[in-house]
Amino acid sequence: MTNHTTTITTTSTAYSGSRSTTSRSEADTIIAMQREILAQRVILENNLRSKMLESSSKSPQSIASISTYSKPLSAPKTSKTAASSVSSTYSKPISSSKNSNTAVSSLSSGSAKPRHLLKRYTGSNPVSIVRDSYSSYDSDDDTHSILSLSTATMTTCTKSQNPPLQLPTFKPALGCISADAFLVRCFVTRLRKGVTVIKHSRSRFQKKSKEYILRLEGEDTLNWYPALGQGSSSSLGSTGSSKSGPKQLQLKQCMEVRMASSPDPTNPGFTGTTTLREKCHIADAHKSFALIFKQRTLDITAATADQCKMLTEGLSALCYQLHKKMNKGRDPSQETEVREPDVEERRLSSRRGCFHC
Repeated sequence: MTNHTTTITTTSTAYSGSRSTTSRSEADTIIAMQREILAQRVILENNLRSKMLESSSKSPQSIASISTYSKPLSAPKTSKTAASSVSSTYSKPISSSKNSNTAVSSLSSGSAKPRHLLKRYTGSNPVSIVRDSYSSYDSDDDTHSILSLSTATMTTCTKSQNPPLQLPTFKPALGCISADAFLVRCFVTRLRKGVTVIKHSRSRFQKKSKEYILRLEGEDTLNWYPALGQGSSSSLGSTGSSKSGPKQLQLKQCMEVRMASSPDPTNPGFTGTTTLREKCHIADAHKSFALIFKQRTLDITAATADQCKMLTEGLSALCYQLHKKMNKGRDPSQETEVREPDVEERRLSSRRGCFHC
């Protein structure tokens, strides 16, 4: 009986010893895996920190994000320390994850300060974008950040889009930036042959817009008359023109060439002109424009978008040349100095005055 008890005790002791050996080997394996995971994490965080230090030379504001970033973890020295660090690390979320996300975003954008500009330039209204680009960009933004550079580029491009043809007495169509003499001569030659367009009447009683022929007469006289089949036979002569003569306007009196999509300064929040908004179909807005005069507007829809571009650019260049010539004639620096008449001239003028009296 005693021998049997001793055998059972020995067997249980051996079994417990082998079990403890197995659990110890499994624990060593787990600790080794944890050490490897921690070592890889230390390497990744050190690499990220080195990248942030490199970017700090280009963006001074990223130093703040580096200071808020948590220090890299050191490799564990003992198994107990490793086990405790692993349990504390994976039992709760890492406290530096938010800072690391901030650091990554600051690396991608170049700086953490102008992140508010992302919301500013993601809108769908281009007018508000241009307005914000003028008001938001200043010297306080980080000049080294990518977003600030893009904002500066956008502001420069937007300002450069202002047409250089603009005069105090004339404003060309949007996008018209050339008034070359060769361009003006070619356009004048083409316009003198006549261009068929759709003219929208200002009268509220005439609902349907009709086709008219635009033609340039002389240097600055723009005529228009109904195309064949568009007017009544009683009002048209044998050549198709009106018996009373075609209507005409002086292009040197034109104050603006306005696209249908351009803002209307007389009606804030609207584009084009009142006639275009009432008579022009929305599908034809991309090929419609108006000539703005002091007392009236000439509202036109071209046959195609290319014809509209040809007319707007040509009319803008021609009107610019006419206004420039007219303003040059009125320039005081170009006028000769008035000379006081001498005694003989006064005597002759007094005689002529008495003679006419």
